[in-house]
Amino acid sequence: MAIDPLASPRYAKITLRTDCPRCGAHLPVNAPVEAVGCDECGHELTLDPELLKDVLTRFEDDFPDEVRQTRIAGDQTWKVVALPFAAPPCPACDATLTEVDETGAVCPGCGTSCTIAAPPGF
Repeated sequence: MAIDPLASPRYAKITLRTDCPRCGAHLPVNAPVEAVGCDECGHELTLDPELLKDVLTRFEDDFPDEVRQTRIAGDQTWKVVALPFAAPPCPACDATLTEVDETGAVCPGCGTSCTIAAPPGF
């Protein structure tokens, strides 16, 4: 399905990840948060708000094209992928979520309960 370049609202699955600066473990950012903790060593990494702002701005500027980039913020190298969708996708199976409200939805494809995360205030 083609995505209307003038669509509003716009939907995406955005992945943001780096390596833990303490132990080197894979460190994904799974929500719009100010900090993320390493599952391996417990180190907490604070995210630069400008990085998150830049990721969202780049998604908006390039919409409806896919964004794949590597960013440097401080001492961290971040991998960013933003995949645009015509409607909100299920994070588990990418099926289109229907009957979405301000709190989330249940995926009609796989039954996953999906919460809707608002971007952080900048």
